[in-house]
Amino acid sequence: MGHKLGYIPSFYSGFMYTVLKNNGSYKAKIESIRPEAKPQLKVNISVVGTIPSKEFVLEKYGLHPLETL
Repeated sequence: MGHKLGYIPSFYSGFMYTVLKNNGSYKAKIESIRPEAKPQLKVNISVVGTIPSKEFVLEKYGLHPLETL
């Protein structure tokens, strides 16, 4: 298991929550480290991932798509 570097800003947390909750895949990479920067700016990371298909999520949770008439 990796080490905690900080937190995910709220703007991105929805994506990461969905990826992790649905066993999606992701890759995190440390882009730069700036020891002299403010604490919240010391480590810059990039995260790329995929969210499982809508059909996978619907099946996993036993949901049915909403139908409009």
